[in-house]
Amino acid sequence: VDMSSDSAPDNGVEVTFSTRTLLRWADLALRFVNLRKKKISPILFSFDRALGFRASPESRDLLHNLVKKCFSGLTSVTLY
Repeated sequence: VDMSSDSAPDNGVEVTFSTRTLLRWADLALRFVNLRKKKISPILFSFDRALGFRASPESRDLLHNLVKKCFSGLTSVTLY
């Protein structure tokens, strides 16, 4: 994957979603589960910390849409 791409959505997402990232995301989602009380989605909050903040803003939006589509019942609270 070309990490120097300025237009990630045209060329794909510039970050790699590895097994290690998946495990980190799951671990963080469990750690942040209490954020639901503050109307913050632990799924999206932990996703950003595990992967999203390494992506470009365009790719991050794309990835957020995928997460929301896959976890539609779990992301009904706002991200921030």
